[in-house]
Amino acid sequence: RKVFADPQTAELKQFISSVRGLS
Repeated sequence: RKVFADPQTAELKQFISSVRGLS
């Protein structure tokens, strides 16, 4: 299941990037 393949998950991908930055 490629979640990042969905354009709708673009925001989710950006959210994950933010979380990684906080770690």
